[in-house]
Amino acid sequence: MNGMNGGQTKCFREKFRLRRAAGMCWLLDIEQPGIPYERPVALNRTGAFICEMMENGAGAAEIAEAMSEAYGITVPEARDDLEQFVRQLDICDFLPE
Repeated sequence: MNGMNGGQTKCFREKFRLRRAAGMCWLLDIEQPGIPYERPVALNRTGAFICEMMENGAGAAEIAEAMSEAYGITVPEARDDLEQFVRQLDICDFLPE
């Protein structure tokens, strides 16, 4: 899959944390200096699922397989959804180079 490799997953785990509060899932940049303050990003259930797997060190193939099982979709559909999510992370500068 394009867009995400093992090194990026490791850097993601070191820089971001997934937190649940007020009935929502939030992605927090734990390395930010505080000024300017970077607001946490709200995630939907699928985004939280993906980020949680990334935090646990899963790679793209493992995440796509888990998404397929969890959401009753094919692995290619899961891979497409994952690629779209990773592109969005990259656009928002949430995916280390």
